[in-house]
Parts: sequence; structure tokens; C-alpha cells
Amino acid sequence: MQPHELAQFTDHAVLRPDASSRDLDRACDETLQFRFRGICVPSGAVGHAKRRLKDTGIKVSSTVGFPHGNSAPDVKAWEATRAAAMGADEIDYVVSIGALMDNDFRFIREEAVAIMRGTRGKIIKGILEVGYLNDEQKWGAAQALSDAGVPYVKTCTGFGPGMATEDDVRLLVRAIAGRALVKASGGIRERWQAIQLLSAGAAVIGTSHGIRICSPEV
Repeated sequence: MQPHELAQFTDHAVLRPDASSRDLDRACDETLQFRFRGICVPSGAVGHAKRRLKDTGIKVSSTVGFPHGNSAPDVKAWEATRAAAMGADEIDYVVSIGALMDNDFRFIREEAVAIMRGTRGKIIKGILEVGYLNDEQKWGAAQALSDAGVPYVKTCTGFGPGMATEDDVRLLVRAIAGRALVKASGGIRERWQAIQLLSAGAAVIGTSHGIRICSPEV
């Protein structure tokens, strides 16, 4: 796969806690220049990004419950609903990691339903933060999310332990059994990583290193 071809599978992330409005503007310009699939921003930056990318066909994804996932489900649902109202096309929310550690997959399903109910048709991605989980918990979480109807299961925030790996992508693909897609994110810095993760079954990758990955001269 050629570098420029990777852009259509890449969400360009600008999620650093110290990111300024100038950083966001630059990321929007980069997203347009490289024609990334979309840009992923904090919920408070959705309106800004949406105005900058209006009528371009670029998707704006908002994080919710980010990065720890320990907000109550109704708080996450409100944040997601607000982000959707501000123009977010997709919602990337962090599932309750504590519930996963307790193997409370019913909670994971109900949380997902609450967020989807509030956002009414937006594409939802549930972030598992796989670095905290064993394989059984990853499998159960992926099944719970796909049972709830979540369109995407996502590996990591990039702010927790671990990173996206081929093995985890393959495990999640098997667990969801065609009922959802996988977004690989967390620690993706090189082109070879992106290609390997897509080859393993990821439909989308998320990275703040999209320029490096998709630039032909690198």
C-alpha cells in the first residue's frame, strides 16, 4: 500500500491536553492536505473543527469520557449528545474500564445503548483500553459492544498502558464476528505499523503521526 493510500483509513488525532487553537487549526489544514478519513478532537473542540472543515467531506470525531472512561454513563451520554449537536459525525468514547475489570459486560452494553440513544444515528466507537485487559476481557467487551449495536470497537486511547497490536486486532475481529468494525489506535507511529494493523483486520487507524505515516518522502 502506498503512503497516500493510507490516508483514507486514517483518523488524524489532535488530543494532547496542551493542544492550542493554533494546533487544532494546523491539524485541520493537515487533514485537508492529506485527505485523511477524518480528524479526532476533544468534545470541546468539535465546533471549531466542524467550522474549519465544513463542506469538505472530512469526518469530525469527538472523544467522550476521555481518556479514563470513569464518568457515569449518563454523563458520557450527555457529552456525546452535546458533541453530536455541535456537529460531530462520530463519537469515540472510552468504556468503563472498572466495569471491564469486574467482568460486568451487562454494564458495558447498557452504557453503549445510553450513548447511542442520545446521539441518534451517529457512528459510535467504544474504546476498550486493551492494555488493562486480559484476552477474555477483551473478547467479552468486544462482544458486549457489538451486541449493543456499536459500529466500531477501538483498541486504545493512546494515553493508557499498551498499544494497538496485530494480535489484539485479530482477537477483536474474531470476537465481533462481522457485526462491527475495528479501529486500531494507540502507539501507531510508523507506516509499517499502520499497514500491519490494517492487514490484521482494522478498518480504521487513529494516530497523531498521520503526516509521518502518509508522507511519501518519509
